[in-house]
Amino acid sequence: MGKRVILITSVPEAGWNVPRHMVFAHLRGDDAAPSLPRKGIEERLAASVQALVPDPLPPGQTVIRPEDILCSTGPGALCRQSDAGIPLYADADHLTNRGAGLLVQALAPYLPGP
Repeated sequence: MGKRVILITSVPEAGWNVPRHMVFAHLRGDDAAPSLPRKGIEERLAASVQALVPDPLPPGQTVIRPEDILCSTGPGALCRQSDAGIPLYADADHLTNRGAGLLVQALAPYLPGP
């Protein structure tokens, strides 16, 4: 029996320290959820995805793209950096437990059960 390979591509970079950004925005009276356009995120990730993800995927391989979890789709799509006022990033690049939990939910169907 062959091995199953699950490749998780890079998490979209926020571009700034998300918790700090949220605190300072709140102090200015701006509680809008921080986000970035998905198009820019995909453009920044394109070279690494092309280098890491074979096309076509060999049998038994699955790719999980965090931008598919953190970003909306369609015209004007945005990549969220918080959820209900709670940061999904611990800084500019690393997910919090809440942000990582979203990836774990996407990964769970590919893992063996208890």
